[in-house]
Amino acid sequence: MNPLIISFVLTCLGMGVVVYNDNDGNLVATRDFTSDMGVKDIDTDASNNSPTSVGVADNGNAVIVWMDPINDHIEAAVFLNTANPASTILSTTTVSMTIPQVAVNGSGQAVAVWLDDAGDLYANKFNGTMWEGETLIRSPINNLFNVQAVGIDASGRAIMVWEEGGDIRSASFNGTTVTQLGVISTGSASSDAVIAVNSSGNAVAAWVNVASGDPVIDAALFNGTLWGAPQTRSAIDTDNPRVALDVSGNAVVTWNRTAGDFFLEAASFNVSNMQWSTVKILDQSSTQFFLNQDVKINDFGEAIAVWLRDAGMGNRVVRSTQGTAALLPPRDLSGKRKTNRFPTQSEHFNRLIWKASLSEGVVSYVIFRNGVEIGTVPAKGPLVFDDHNRGKQKDTYEVHAVNEVGVLSPPATVVI
Repeated sequence: MNPLIISFVLTCLGMGVVVYNDNDGNLVATRDFTSDMGVKDIDTDASNNSPTSVGVADNGNAVIVWMDPINDHIEAAVFLNTANPASTILSTTTVSMTIPQVAVNGSGQAVAVWLDDAGDLYANKFNGTMWEGETLIRSPINNLFNVQAVGIDASGRAIMVWEEGGDIRSASFNGTTVTQLGVISTGSASSDAVIAVNSSGNAVAAWVNVASGDPVIDAALFNGTLWGAPQTRSAIDTDNPRVALDVSGNAVVTWNRTAGDFFLEAASFNVSNMQWSTVKILDQSSTQFFLNQDVKINDFGEAIAVWLRDAGMGNRVVRSTQGTAALLPPRDLSGKRKTNRFPTQSEHFNRLIWKASLSEGVVSYVIFRNGVEIGTVPAKGPLVFDDHNRGKQKDTYEVHAVNEVGVLSPPATVVI
C-alpha cells in the first residue's frame, strides 16, 4: 500500500488522526499508525486528489471535511473509531475548485468553510450531534475570494479570514448569526491567510503581503471583538505562514524564507508585555527546502514546529523543534538585608542574587514580593535585584525564569 496522505492532526494530549487516499481511491482515516486495525472507510467515491481538512476534539473524535470531485459538493464525516462513519453533504451549490477547511473545539463542535464556484463563502456548523445547515457568509464584492481559513472557540463561535480583492477580511459565525468583522489589511495584495483561535475567542492571523513587490509575512491579533493593526514580522521573500495561539493569548507565527539559502523562521507574541519577539531561525539549508511546516502551542505556551526537509530524489526527512520544555527555575537564590548610609539618614534594602536557569530559551527573570510583581532582570544579567526602602518586616520573594512566549518557570523562593 502506498497511500497519499492528505491531512494529519494531533492534539496536545497525543491523540492523532491521519486521513489519506488508498490505492483504490477510497478516502480513509486511522488512529492506529502501526497496523490497519484502526482504518475506517470515509468515502469510497473519492479520488486521489480530494482536498481534505481534519480537526480533532479532546477525546480524539475527528471531524473530516472534503470536496467530492465526482459530485461537486462538500462532504463531512465524524470519525469515532468505531464503525465506518456515514458522510453528510454540507453544500447545495456546485463546488469543484476549492479546498474546504474545518476547525474543531475541545468538546467536538466544528465549523467547516468553503468557496463555491461562484466565489461565495459558505459555512456549516456541527453542534456535536448534527450539522446545522449551510449558511452564506459573504458574496464577492471586491473581486473573487482566495484562500479561506477558520478557527473555533470553546463556545462554538468560529472566526474566519480570507483574501478578497487584495484585502484580508474576517467574519464570525456561531451557527445562526454571521457578523462581519471588517478588513484586517487593506489593499495589500495579500494571500495565504491563516488563523488560530483559542478557547476564549482570541485569535491570531497571518498572511503574505506583496504590496511592495517583495512578499513579507504580516500578522494581526484579535481580542474577541476587534482586530489590531497588522504588523510585519519577517524579511522579504517569504511565504507559507502558519500560526498557533495558547489559552492566554501567546502566539507563534512560522514561515518560509528564501534569500540564497532556504530558511524556516518564527516569531512569538508575549501577551504579558504585548510585544513580538525578534525572528528566530528554526532551520537553514543551502540545498534543501522545507515543506508542509506547521506549528502548535499548548496551554502552557510551549510551542512545537514540525516540517519536512527535502533531501532530493523525493526523500523527505522529518525535522522538528520544541519551543520550550517545562522551564526550570533559577538556581541558588539567596537574599540579604543591606543598608545604605547617608550623612543624615539610612535606607534599608533587600538584595537578591541567583544563578541562571538551566533551561534554554530564557529571556528574563521576573521578581515578585509577597505575591506582587516588582521587577524584571534580563537573562544576560547581572542576576542581581535590589528592592529598596524596606522596613523591618519579613518579605517573601519569588523569582521566575521567563521564556520568549511569556511562560513562567516554577519559582525560586527566599524569605528576608
